[in-house]
Amino acid sequence: MAPEALRLKETATPAAPFSPTPAGRPPEEVLGDLSGGRREPRRQVWAVAPLPDGRILTASEGIALECWEPSGRRAFTVPDAAGGRQIQVTPDGGSAWVVLNSETRRIDDRWKRSPGSAVRFSLTDGARTAGLAPGFSVTLTARADGWLALRNVDHTSTVQETLLVSPEGQETGRVRLGKFDLFNHPFAVRHSPELFFLRGGRRWDDEGKRIARLDPLTRTATDLFPLEWDTARDGHLFGGPAAYVRDAAGEALIHDGAVHNGQGLLPGNAFVVRRALPGGSTVARRTVPQPPRPRNDRRPHPRLRGALKRLAETRLSTRTYPSRSEIDLTVRRVRTETRRRDPGGGSESVGHVEVGHVVHTLPDGRVLLDDVSFRVGEGVTAALVGPNGAGKTTLLRLVSGDLTPQEGTVAHSGGLGVMRQFIGNVRDESSVHDLLLSIAPLRVREAAAALEAAELAMMEREDEPTQLRYANALAGWGDAGGYEIEVLWDACCIAALGVPHDSCRWREVKTLSGGEQKRLVLEALLRCPDEVLLLDEPDNYLDVPGKQWLEERLRETPKTVLLVSHDRELLDRAADRIVTVEAGKVWVHGDRFATYAAARRDRNERLEELRRRWDEEHAKLKQLVNTLKNKAAFNDGLASRYQAAQTRLRKFEEAGPPEVPPRDQSITMRLRGDRTGKRAVICEDLELTGLMKPFSNEIWYGERVAVVGSNGSGKSHFLRLLASVAEELPRGATPTAPVAHTGVARLGARVVPGLFAQTHARPDLAGRTPCEIVMTEHARLRGDAMSALARYELTVCAEQPFDTLSGGQQARLQILLLELGGATLLLLDEPTDNLDLASAEALQEGLESYKGTVVTVTHDRWFARSFDRFLLFRSDGMIRESPEPVWDETRVTRPR
Repeated sequence: MAPEALRLKETATPAAPFSPTPAGRPPEEVLGDLSGGRREPRRQVWAVAPLPDGRILTASEGIALECWEPSGRRAFTVPDAAGGRQIQVTPDGGSAWVVLNSETRRIDDRWKRSPGSAVRFSLTDGARTAGLAPGFSVTLTARADGWLALRNVDHTSTVQETLLVSPEGQETGRVRLGKFDLFNHPFAVRHSPELFFLRGGRRWDDEGKRIARLDPLTRTATDLFPLEWDTARDGHLFGGPAAYVRDAAGEALIHDGAVHNGQGLLPGNAFVVRRALPGGSTVARRTVPQPPRPRNDRRPHPRLRGALKRLAETRLSTRTYPSRSEIDLTVRRVRTETRRRDPGGGSESVGHVEVGHVVHTLPDGRVLLDDVSFRVGEGVTAALVGPNGAGKTTLLRLVSGDLTPQEGTVAHSGGLGVMRQFIGNVRDESSVHDLLLSIAPLRVREAAAALEAAELAMMEREDEPTQLRYANALAGWGDAGGYEIEVLWDACCIAALGVPHDSCRWREVKTLSGGEQKRLVLEALLRCPDEVLLLDEPDNYLDVPGKQWLEERLRETPKTVLLVSHDRELLDRAADRIVTVEAGKVWVHGDRFATYAAARRDRNERLEELRRRWDEEHAKLKQLVNTLKNKAAFNDGLASRYQAAQTRLRKFEEAGPPEVPPRDQSITMRLRGDRTGKRAVICEDLELTGLMKPFSNEIWYGERVAVVGSNGSGKSHFLRLLASVAEELPRGATPTAPVAHTGVARLGARVVPGLFAQTHARPDLAGRTPCEIVMTEHARLRGDAMSALARYELTVCAEQPFDTLSGGQQARLQILLLELGGATLLLLDEPTDNLDLASAEALQEGLESYKGTVVTVTHDRWFARSFDRFLLFRSDGMIRESPEPVWDETRVTRPR
């Protein structure tokens, strides 16, 4: 074979289809049969090179070079700790150059790569005959006459050099070809009379990327032609490997590659192309077709992504945001166009949830759920209600698989989307992208993890297998529906935050308000393909327009929804049935919440009547047994009747009494307060930096002021500012971090502010039990502490760590601490969000008798009716008073 030409069979033979192994037989057995049993597996084979005499050379993990005879016998093996990566046989066929892998190690908290090397081995016995150590990680490019070039592939290196090696194995000098492109395979060319390279270009810009030729004698590089031949293409090319040919049509390079659009490899865009030399014109091109997908598989829609971005850009240019109707109209229009092009598709599936005889016992031995059973049918929205700490969140965790039932079964059909209670209180370093990914389907999460791992590997090493792994991870992301879900995320981010996903992808979640976090996750779940949704307190942190939006979406969604909520208006407008959890049992009200109170009252009356009848029957049976016992002592003929009565009593008691009606909660909040100066809060030209415009106002002693407005308008910051300027704090309270502001915010004489945190973020309470907190912070004996906890129905969790309490129990404990601390100004940030109905009513009664000033941020329409004044934080940053609560304030128009 001439060194400058390919064999005919290498270019003319049609591709043979993959032949799968026979059904039921593992590939190892088939390979064993084909090799006659002479098979020695290797961990990772990086390179294979055939020799003219029929021998085969291989480089693999832990082996620099291995030679195999045509008979299958191994001629020699050269072990190496790292292993070989590339093989280049010298023109005389007597030796071969092998690129040895460079090792990546953790040094000084950073990943650092040791330099690679190239070693020449004799093909007679594998003896080492020469070696090169250029001082950097290398990829090898060879010319047919034996010239070598070792290129630096460390894309982080500031000096990018290429070492030139003569056919005799001597270093002849170094030349700079520019920075190595991390997102391209080394452009290795077989049978080449020249040294070809890829150089230039930025990460996602092919305009400057070109194929160059290097003359090793003059050490000069000449650009031949751009790698990209289609200037209208919106994508990045992965180029190589390649082969040089010279035939009747002239000289040419045949190379393969794939198209990348900045988000992943585009399915169906792998190609093989013939480029004429030296101009690079495209002589022939073949695109590898994409395998057909199942009809019900969801395909990415780049047209929808582009349409949503154009919509966002148009609206943001006028400093307004797309409405939900505009977004939905765009989605429907593009999907209709897509369906016309692709009419195939699967039918919409439905899901259900079924819980059967589940028992769950807490670590302290208390039975939380006892023989619980219920079913939520297809397309039904069911609400879980009950007292704080009754087990509602635990039930959701059992259904979602976070917990395993100790007894009983939990089943569901269809995909499962879960919104956990902590959403709205995310204060870690995670980004918007991380938050959206955490609620994505499992397959998407796994594909994202594989893609991230491949990207990290690319940062550590740039060899061809790593780049192939990255390409495979991108393809897996597409197969998992990653591109389609990115289109969905675009729509969600525009609807919830007013900007596309790309614009807020890396924004930290903690910079979003609680309502913005909730709205974003709800948008994603209600639009996602999952058929079953588990929503734990979805209305918490939402402003009233957000709650009304949620009510509407829950009414119209075809999904099966199981949610936990304490908002009575949302329950009445959105829930089809009510699943009540109380006293360890569950019962289902099959109608709307408007009739729930009467149904619960009737049920409890029936249970009381059944229990009364059971007690009466039990007393009668016991009396009968005692009577027959006394009579049988004197009359043997009554012994059989006595035994029959005993059996009847035993069976009656074994059957057990009917369910005891649950006890109504009795919560007593003794919020006392004390006399302060007439002016409790004074604001003069106060402006929260970046949140609202300057305003002046005064709040007088004894007033009940509700702060209302849309999410993200600065209401919670305002309460934290008032708490941070205090000169005196309630007993046991911790100082509040300063809040950036201009102007004056001060408190009146003897005003002691107590802050109820919306997020329940109390690091000072973490790991401590309610009993311990009350005893240590407020100098109470254990008996006194337990009595105070009993007034708030917290005795059952008195010895549980604060972190394990339900959201409602944490809220009640915070209110108790405000009561015991002696606060004269209550700053309550969404106090009713996690409180059950009885607790919320008790809080309202406690505030009515409170002798102090109350400033509350709330979106609870029922709770707000009991307040005197309303401070409205408007969407334009202005603050004004309103005689009644305003619930239709639009989203904040602050630049994002």
